Amino acid sequence: MPLLSYGCDVVNPSKRQLNQLNVCWNDVYRKVFRMHRWESVKEIQWFCDRLDFKHIIDKRKLKCLGVLLNLGMLFCRSVMHLYRFSRIYKRVS
Repeated sequence: MPLLSYGCDVVNPSKRQLNQLNVCWNDVYRKVFRMHRWESVKEIQWFCDRLDFKHIIDKRKLKCLGVLLNLGMLFCRSVMHLYRFSRIYKRVS
């Protein structure tokens, strides 16, 4: 899984590329459970409490955005903290 999804949270693969990666991920289930290519693996993924590749990528992107948002908030708080102790802030207030 890490090899398939590396960097997908910051890069937008095309719909075709995403479908190809999803097929690769589904083929893993087919191999493990000895299924044919035309058989769906959605039920197995559901019973194993796993997501398909497209949803895994969406989840990773949301997690990445959350981390970036927290970093942004931390940066803003740090700037405001420095600004409050600056001479300009004391002069204005």
